[in-house]
Parts: sequence; C-alpha cells; structure tokens
Amino acid sequence: MSYSVHPVRECRNCAYFRPTAGRGLCGSCYRRSREGWIARELALPLEERFWGRVQKGPDCWIWMGPRLSRNPARAYGHLWANGRNRIASQVAWELANGEPFPARRGACHTCDNPSCVRPDHIFPGTQQDNARDAEAKGRLYHPPHEFCIHGHRMDAENAYVRKDGGRNCKACGQNRQREARKRVAV
Repeated sequence: MSYSVHPVRECRNCAYFRPTAGRGLCGSCYRRSREGWIARELALPLEERFWGRVQKGPDCWIWMGPRLSRNPARAYGHLWANGRNRIASQVAWELANGEPFPARRGACHTCDNPSCVRPDHIFPGTQQDNARDAEAKGRLYHPPHEFCIHGHRMDAENAYVRKDGGRNCKACGQNRQREARKRVAV
C-alpha cells in the first residue's frame, strides 16, 4: 500500500479534497495548469465560462460543470468565480439580476432540481424558507414512528405529546427516571 506524501486539501479549481500537487491544485488540475488549460479557461469572462457549461432544456437549465456531490439529489454545481469556489445557482442568479447574492442566504429552487441554474427557478432564502417551500410541495412529510428506538410501541397508551408537538415514549421515560433514582441513591 502506498501513501501520498502530499497533504490532502481542497483543490482550488475543482474543489475536491485530494492530495495537492502544487499551487493549491490536485494532481490532474496541476497537470492541466502546466499545459495552460486552466489559465486559458480562467481568462474567459465569467458569463462566457458559466453559460458554456449549461445545457438549456425546455424547463430546467442543467449545470454540466463540476458538482459538489456525485449524489444526484445533492448535485449542486460549482465553479471558480471572484477568487473562490461558488455555487453555480447563486452565480446564475447574480448574472441574471446584476447584483450580489444576498449574504447568509441559500439558493432555493422552485423546481426542486439542485443542478438547475435557470435564474427564474432560483430565489434567495433561508433554511427555514426552503423547508417551508418543501413542506408546501408535500416533500417534508415524516409519518409518526410506530416504535421508539428501544422497540416500545408508540401508540396512545405508551406515548405522550410534548409541548413542541413531538412524541416521547412513556416506557423509556420511566426507565430513565428509574436509572436516575438509582444513581442518586448510591
């Protein structure tokens, strides 16, 4: 088994955590930078670089550049812009509206497609705004659990509803009280 002597860091270009080869780049990006590929790409204006990586469809415009995850449900695109890695949907919103994306806000998608960069599908919002949007669309329904984590049935006889609307198991609560009494008695 061989180990890399280079420290594992986030690559400045592709944002993957890989051993760095030089200039803050991973091995493949470093080789491309030596060939001049990255310098030529970064020399292009941001709009041209950005829209060159977008596949426009009838509904969503899909980001075809690098993504933060290989999982399609979390496949948010990213690119190097303004001296740092940026989320592609936020850059699309900025290019369309001509103003910086609001601070402390995420890019919420009306289409629920994380790789979509169509500006009219994106709105700035908080985590709470995004959760409300998902709940309004019926994507956040969590059915009540039938059993607690210790296997007790969570029916009307063995569960109680807390003030915040959550449910607790009565049997587990009694067990916790019994254990607490034992610790105090000793």
